[in-house]
Amino acid sequence: MITVTVVIIILSFVIIFLVIIPVIKNIIELRTDITGTQQFLENQYEKTQRMRRSVHNLDDILIQIEKFKNISVTSNSELQIITQLEQLANKHNVNQVLKATLKEGENKNPIIEELPSLLKGKDYYIFSFNTEGNYIDLMKYLKEIEELPYYFSINSLQLSQKNQLSPTILKFDAILFILDHEK
Repeated sequence: MITVTVVIIILSFVIIFLVIIPVIKNIIELRTDITGTQQFLENQYEKTQRMRRSVHNLDDILIQIEKFKNISVTSNSELQIITQLEQLANKHNVNQVLKATLKEGENKNPIIEELPSLLKGKDYYIFSFNTEGNYIDLMKYLKEIEELPYYFSINSLQLSQKNQLSPTILKFDAILFILDHEK
């Protein structure tokens, strides 16, 4: 009887070590592989969703790029801009002294330092406006500058008047960036 019990115990240990333990190891390895595959598929799914959103938003991005190109200036277009500004001044009976200074990639201006990296290092103009005229005419003039198809960055405006009979004086500097769209 004891030999039968010993044989059963030995067979049990053999079955446990040769069959059950390797099967458990295989199950654990399969679970690890399945978890890894599941994580990989989830990551791929997220990437695919982001790509679909990007492709879906591409048209909107292209429209925004075109708008940006339209409000920026390319090299050698300063004469056109100055002409437009002079025409606006004449239209609104504003006496204007306009000075345009080209800054080639300089970023020393505090306004420039706060810009997005896309504009840093780009050439830009500083237009110095020294205008005088009737207050209402000056405001209409400013409104039309605002409606021009360019993006002027104006940090501050200075309005002054010597006395009630004298014209209103408006001084300000405006920064206009130059972007070469062909590059």
